[in-house]
Amino acid sequence: MSRYRYNAEFALAQNNPRHWEISMKRFRKAIRQNGDSLENRYATYLYYKMQFESPYNDRLDKRNAPEQLRQVFEALDIFHLMTTLVQVCEDLYRSGIIEEPSTIAEREQQQEKILEQTAPLANRRYPLIHLYRELILLKKTDSAFPGLCRAFGYLVLYRKLELVSLPEQNKCIRYLLNYCAYRNNQGDRLFLQVRQNIEHWGLLTDLLLVNGVLPDSNFLNAGLTAAGLKDFDKIEKLIDRYGSLLPQPVQVSAIALVRAYSFFFQDKFEAAADELDQVSVKSYFYSIQKHLLAVRVGYYRLLTGHMDIDKMYNVLQNARLFFRRNNYPVPPARRQSYLDMVLILERIVDYRVESKKRTPKQLKRIQRHMRERKPALSKWLEEVIADLTKNGTD
Repeated sequence: MSRYRYNAEFALAQNNPRHWEISMKRFRKAIRQNGDSLENRYATYLYYKMQFESPYNDRLDKRNAPEQLRQVFEALDIFHLMTTLVQVCEDLYRSGIIEEPSTIAEREQQQEKILEQTAPLANRRYPLIHLYRELILLKKTDSAFPGLCRAFGYLVLYRKLELVSLPEQNKCIRYLLNYCAYRNNQGDRLFLQVRQNIEHWGLLTDLLLVNGVLPDSNFLNAGLTAAGLKDFDKIEKLIDRYGSLLPQPVQVSAIALVRAYSFFFQDKFEAAADELDQVSVKSYFYSIQKHLLAVRVGYYRLLTGHMDIDKMYNVLQNARLFFRRNNYPVPPARRQSYLDMVLILERIVDYRVESKKRTPKQLKRIQRHMRERKPALSKWLEEVIADLTKNGTD
């Protein structure tokens, strides 16, 4: 059976439609004679896949096209189930939960037995298993972007086919959004655009609404990502469409925080400061985003003469005290990165205002500290230091 498939692939490579057609007929005949088995179902999938993807698909029998398509989708289902099953079995072998068979034949028998036991649940359960596996693999590979695209593609497909429940879809979307944020914080800006695409798809289909209410975390993720991409029209549309659906206790603060970030990226620092004053929610996410923005807004207000040096030091001290608290479950490394950010920005402010003590060595020390510590907001701090190096100070 494999011989005819290889002959068909060779004919396709040689651009020989006659040879391809003969080989495909022999391949199909061998499949029919081979009975019903996992190997045969996989061969059926390959047969129809080769037919529909080849440049000679006009040679297909049009009268049987609907039936052929149905068989293709059935074969695809079996193929994905088999692939997932094999991967899961390999994990079980490595972990020692199941003893690894000594021969290939025994391994295939074991997998087929597991498949028979799970067949009644396959249509309902395998999509979620496959999707979760893609999500788990994201953090185990360096080439995460293709895996992210695959996971998102599966999610969209299963959404359309209604194979995954809405709560499970929401879980997966939140996982993808958080993963994109994690990669973006690592310096991979490509994931910022991917994250916006995921949010855009989720919000367009109202997938992230829960009982008619939009959780403020989803709203903030969408708004802050759009602000970072300077997509200000999307922010206003987001507020107009979903602002009224936010929970009442956080509605004002959530909208104000998104608008504050929007104004900041538009260089409207006074307007950003006014919006920050309206953020009153004391939860960790709101507080940390508020402090991270407040130090940047304060820095630019200091440069433009709208804030004196004492108030700027107060902003930095408030941020330092907040990040030192143990009220929130923050990993020690992340907490230290926030504190390093405050310290470096404080040294930059000192460098700007203390003109008599300003030396090139002082700026080099700040740059060395940046490289050693890798603080939060490192990209922005690098831009500030580059501006100091290029333009000097007033």
